[in-house]
Amino acid sequence: MLNKTRELCFKLNYASKLPLYAQMAYLLKKGIKNGVLENENLPSVKDLMESSGVTNDVVVRAYRVLEESGIIRYKSSAAFAQDKGV
Repeated sequence: MLNKTRELCFKLNYASKLPLYAQMAYLLKKGIKNGVLENENLPSVKDLMESSGVTNDVVVRAYRVLEESGIIRYKSSAAFAQDKGV
């Protein structure tokens, strides 16, 4: 999930029936659960959008799904991993 320069990298499947935002939410959740993103600021919407090649809406929806599930929290317009034991 993180490359050698600690940039978040996603492999989203554009041919999948699963929406891109759901794929991204799943991958973020997996990274949090596995400790890859533990206690770290998650990438900004803009950074994640640019690194994954998706639209702003995809990232915002993915973060919203995770926030509603209690997996992340927002603090001063930043997203943080909530709990490793997802």
